[in-house]
Amino acid sequence: MRLTSSTSYRTAALVIAFCTTLCAQQSPYDVFPDADAPYYRVRYDASNEPGELTFAVNYTVWIPSNVKTLRGVVVHQHGCGEGSCKSGLTGAYDLHWQALAKKHDCALLAPSYEQPEGADCQMWCDPRNGSDAAFQNCLVDLGKLSGHPELASVPWALWGHSGGGHWAGGMVMLHPERVVAAWLRSGVPLLKPNDARSDIKVHKLPDAALRVPMMCNFGTKEGVTVKDGRFSGVWPANEIFFNEVRGMGGLIGVAIDPLTAHECGNQRYFAIPWLDACLTSRLPNANNKPLKPMPRDDAWLAGPTGLESSPAKKFDGDPRKAGWLPNESIARAWMQYVKDTAVPDQTPPPSPTNLQVEGNQLSWQAEADLESGLAYFAIHRDGKFLANVPKDGKNPFGRPIFQNLQYSDTPTQPLVPMRFVDSTANPDREHTYRVIAVNTVGLKSNVGQPAQPVPFKHAGVVKAWETSGNRLTFGKGQTLALVDDGCNLSMPEWSKSDGDQPKVLVTYDSVDGDDDPMHEGRGYHGSTIGIPSSVNYGGKWGVAYNNQVAVIRALECCHCDVSDSKTVATGLQWIIDNHKKYRITTVNLAPVDDKEHNVPVQSAIDEKLVRLRELGIWVSAPTGNHNFTSGISWPACQPKCYAIGAVRLGKDEVCLDRHAKVDLVVPAVATSSSNAIATGAAMVLREAIEETAYDWKKDALNLPDAIMSIMQKTGVTVEDATTRRSYQRLDLAAAIAHVYASAKRSTAAETSSLTPNVAAMNYAGGEMKAAEWQTVSMNRRHPNGAVIGHRSP
Repeated sequence: MRLTSSTSYRTAALVIAFCTTLCAQQSPYDVFPDADAPYYRVRYDASNEPGELTFAVNYTVWIPSNVKTLRGVVVHQHGCGEGSCKSGLTGAYDLHWQALAKKHDCALLAPSYEQPEGADCQMWCDPRNGSDAAFQNCLVDLGKLSGHPELASVPWALWGHSGGGHWAGGMVMLHPERVVAAWLRSGVPLLKPNDARSDIKVHKLPDAALRVPMMCNFGTKEGVTVKDGRFSGVWPANEIFFNEVRGMGGLIGVAIDPLTAHECGNQRYFAIPWLDACLTSRLPNANNKPLKPMPRDDAWLAGPTGLESSPAKKFDGDPRKAGWLPNESIARAWMQYVKDTAVPDQTPPPSPTNLQVEGNQLSWQAEADLESGLAYFAIHRDGKFLANVPKDGKNPFGRPIFQNLQYSDTPTQPLVPMRFVDSTANPDREHTYRVIAVNTVGLKSNVGQPAQPVPFKHAGVVKAWETSGNRLTFGKGQTLALVDDGCNLSMPEWSKSDGDQPKVLVTYDSVDGDDDPMHEGRGYHGSTIGIPSSVNYGGKWGVAYNNQVAVIRALECCHCDVSDSKTVATGLQWIIDNHKKYRITTVNLAPVDDKEHNVPVQSAIDEKLVRLRELGIWVSAPTGNHNFTSGISWPACQPKCYAIGAVRLGKDEVCLDRHAKVDLVVPAVATSSSNAIATGAAMVLREAIEETAYDWKKDALNLPDAIMSIMQKTGVTVEDATTRRSYQRLDLAAAIAHVYASAKRSTAAETSSLTPNVAAMNYAGGEMKAAEWQTVSMNRRHPNGAVIGHRSP
């Protein structure tokens, strides 16, 4: 077999353009996307040698960016016939399949066998006819081209349609030690002779193949409910294959698509999670090690043509006649898929990145949601919806998707660009744009970037956005009081907002007795301290990015003295008097002195702190930044004020001021940032409690203490060798997960006369009446995202 092209496909395109009558590659295989990095392509000529591939073949591979060492390769194999074969030319460009490959540091490879119309498909779909050798050769050559020589030896996760299913199943029989798992859509190899298909050679079933997870997937119109026609023999062939493998204890299942015939339909929304589960369980921790065995204790079983599944240990029937499913999550997805293919998904897609605006043309980059892919992008201009891209997604075989979809589960050509031309833009004004990704179940992306990327990731904030973006608003309807030394309100972080409401709701100055916190003092610490908790501007998000803030100047400057407690107490009294009116649920209290207090200091704020706790309002302060180990700053040292310390960025190592009184530690370079993150997290966790009607009274006597209790018990324990104390580090995602897992499910019955938010706020505020929160509840909505970048036209 002769290699005809191993360079960029731009070179191959030039060759084709100038030698169409001489080159082996002929229409319809001469139209294809470019293969510039991270794509690589090789093509082999047809061979006349015995045992070698009689068709030319084109292999394209995609390598995830920033992967140092590949752990495997996901192979997307088309079916028989000219139309299906040419569809393989775009398989490696499929964003949804790339998401699966990227998660596991795998390459995504798609062959395109240049089978002439009417030619014998067995000449490639039986891997013993040369396609096995060609496939393994391409891994070597593509490994050299891409700089990843390990591609030649890593394991394979195989997906195949029709003849591709025959090929993938055949590779399991020939190389079970290399195959992580195989999804066989409407095609399986023969294990017993079939008189009606004497041209198809039988495979032997080795014992090792029984340890390879396989899924037989086909349409109900392929012999189940429609028993005549071209594809009526698919189910009988699958049934024989299934019975043979499962009867010997093989890890094989059956998933019947209730909507389709031979087309692929919506199978990817079950195939990708199934392969994900297999890759997670089987890929070795290091290359050149054997594949891990599939866990057996978590398995579920289901009748091949049934609709219900149950744990293997509780299955009532012959397990050797039941389809095998790897775990409960996949089993539940299977039950939905065989019912109507509407596999559920609660995770939003990743946010688009690198938005560029040149004149009136927008371009961006995006990755697909692992579970549900990409349906379209929503373009917003100046805070208002403008258009969807594409306007109408095309997929006659299933859910509409951004890249469109062909019969054999690959994108159409030409590939759909991530580009939009704003024909109605005003050239005389600067527009602000946002691009929101929407997956195929309608979930929208979180589009902001973390205000502090490393701390937010370390503290579980980014994961909380990713896992709860479709359930929580992240601060909507709540106000955070920033009690500090004033704020420069002309800063765009405070004067502008990418949300649908002003960021600053109200201001007050308890030093001068007016509502102007911009009096010139000795510092504007308060200008920046609210950013980690609250910012929603320029594509940057604070923890509770949809909250509002009350800016309260209560100090001449922070880092002063306890004697400032009188003006701080006046500021706190203003909060007590106005918390209902302005929906204040949380207070960020500035560090006032930097002494090493190991006991509380009697001051004017003490009774205010007690009253705020009674009202259900969270108050916290930073511990200080001097590496004290025997005391902390005032007012963090006071009762009824939570003391927030720090751990180093990216590592659970306690730093800065700490003491036995410290309630929580948060990753940051200064404890003021730790406290800001903690206050935003408190608002988000409060919202999760509201949304679920979680019974917080089992955790504490008041809501702020319950929030802290949840943070502590779901946080990460950090041992401090210096003080020989242990502290709890914030993990917001874990705290939210705890609330949702433990929440009462009878909210509607228990609070039938109130909306869930009103009922929860009635709990949270102590004295607040439901009617007083009615407006807040009715005005809440899920955010549609934020600006990810813009450039003046």
